[in-house]
Amino acid sequence: MINWEFVVVPLVVFLILLIVLIMLKASYHFNYLKITKPDEFKNFHDYVDTYKSFDVDLRILLILPFFKRNEKLEENKDVIKLVKKIKNLCRLIYLDILLVIMFFLMVLIFFKD
Repeated sequence: MINWEFVVVPLVVFLILLIVLIMLKASYHFNYLKITKPDEFKNFHDYVDTYKSFDVDLRILLILPFFKRNEKLEENKDVIKLVKKIKNLCRLIYLDILLVIMFFLMVLIFFKD
């Protein structure tokens, strides 16, 4: 018999961590865009305000673990620190996705009864 709490609990923890990392990355990415392009994002106060608009492409860009720098607009050290945070969060999201995939593979391999 499989003890399912050993399967479900880590999976739930990994998925919750993934959601938290994605929301944190989206928030930092939005702050980066707001600093580098203030005219385009003056109508939004924070990341949650993007849900009030109908711009779905912006929300998808912020949620996905993808980050494109605009080095011409980066002027101060705070923006460079923000870029490092965003890149590290993207790496953590990829790592968490990899852990979830590996966890599924382990469950399939070891518990295929």
